[in-house]
Amino acid sequence: MRDCALHLFSRDPVLVAAYRYWDGKRAGRPMPDRRDVDPLDMPKFILPHLALIEITDDDRLKLRLVGTEIVRHHKRDNTGRCADEYLEGKYLAYVNALYAELRTKAAPMFAASRFRHPDNHVDTSRLLLPLTRGGTAVRIVLLAQIFQYGRDRRGASIAHPLDAGSLEIIDQITFHPEDDRPTLQ
Repeated sequence: MRDCALHLFSRDPVLVAAYRYWDGKRAGRPMPDRRDVDPLDMPKFILPHLALIEITDDDRLKLRLVGTEIVRHHKRDNTGRCADEYLEGKYLAYVNALYAELRTKAAPMFAASRFRHPDNHVDTSRLLLPLTRGGTAVRIVLLAQIFQYGRDRRGASIAHPLDAGSLEIIDQITFHPEDDRPTLQ
């Protein structure tokens, strides 16, 4: 299962570029620090697909930066807001669980899910890349996220809010770069 998911991840240029950037900034450490991350150093084509999410002292998820493609697909800019201020139900529980696992395992995570709506569905793939903030604990997450629509509605905005659809988890894999370095083409 892990090899299959890493194979899927390695086919997407946005996720590959985000991983390569993050991996290059580690400099032999388990993960880079937030101060090591500079959008000016990143491939420009990935910037619209990125978000920086802070894990606050009370374990809330605060969006510090949200790329334009993520904003477009969610039909809202949640920069500066905490996830529990705009998500609810199963989707909020799923997102909180992803970040809790990321914080516990302190390693990159690939997650894919599908939101089913009456008139369409959207698949989303996320690469969650942990960052420290002057210490060793995961405090910030560099998120790369892509969207793919079912039927013939590619690139259209989601017709319903993400929390309104039925969530189906497709894959969720944590991997340690030293042990499971994916082959990135």
